[in-house]
Amino acid sequence: MVKDRRIRLCLYIAAVFCLVYFVVVQVMSPGIWSFTNNWAILGILLIWIARTKRIFSKRFLAVFWSAIGVAAFLTSVTLFFIATPDIGSLENETEYVIVLGGGIKKNGTLSRVPLRRLEVAAEYLRNHPHSRAIVSGGKLPTQKYSEAPELKRCLAAMGVEESRILEEGQALDTIQNFYYSARMIGQEKEIPVEQVLSMPVTVVTSRFHLARAERLARRMGFRNVNGIASGIPLVYVPNTYAREVLAYAKLNLRILLTGKPCLIYE
Repeated sequence: MVKDRRIRLCLYIAAVFCLVYFVVVQVMSPGIWSFTNNWAILGILLIWIARTKRIFSKRFLAVFWSAIGVAAFLTSVTLFFIATPDIGSLENETEYVIVLGGGIKKNGTLSRVPLRRLEVAAEYLRNHPHSRAIVSGGKLPTQKYSEAPELKRCLAAMGVEESRILEEGQALDTIQNFYYSARMIGQEKEIPVEQVLSMPVTVVTSRFHLARAERLARRMGFRNVNGIASGIPLVYVPNTYAREVLAYAKLNLRILLTGKPCLIYE
C-alpha cells in the first residue's frame, strides 16, 4: 500500500510538471497545434493512471518497468547520435546557406528557435559577403502564415541585403527543405540537380536538429554539407529534444521499411 502511494505521488508530480511545462511553452510560443500539446495530453494521462485503483498489480508493474527500461535505453542511444552532429565552421565558405525554418506563431511572428538560427546565419553571411541564403519553410494546413517570408524579413532586419536572400516557401518538413532548396539552386544557376548536390553548401539549424538534418541532406544526395548549429533557450530543451528523439526514431523506421528518403533526381 505504501509503495502504491509513492508511485501515485510520483505520477502526480510528473503530471503537474507536464501540465505546467505545457502552459509555460504555450505562453512563450503560442500555436494552433504543435508537439507541445503532447505535454498536456501526457499530464492528463498520468493523472488518469494515478487515479486508477487496480492498475498496480505485480504483472502490470513488471511490464511497466520493463517498457520504461527499454524506452530509456533506446532514448539514450538516440540522444547520443542527436548530441554528436558533425559541427562545421563559420569559416568554411560556401556559395549557398540553407536556413531551415523552425516554427511560426499563430500571429505570424517567429519563435526564439528560428530566430536563433537566423542570428547564426546572419553572422555567417556577414563574414562571407559572396554567399547567399535560402530561407526554407512553408505553411502547414493548421497555420495562417507561411514561414519563409517572415524568415526573409527578419534576416534582412539583421543587416543582410534582401538581394542575397532567396525565399523557398513550399517545404513542410526537413526533407522538403533540401528537395526544394536543391531545385531552387539548380534553377538559379541553370544547372542540373545532380550538379547542385556536388556543390558544398552550409546548413544552419538548431543543434538538437543538426544531426538529423545532416543525415537527411546526405540521403538526399548532398555530398559536402557544412552544418552550423544554433542554440535554443533553456526552457525549450525538454520539448525540442523529446520531439527530436521521436523524429529520429521515426526516420530510422522509415529508412528500414522503405529505404527512403533517398537521392534527389529529376
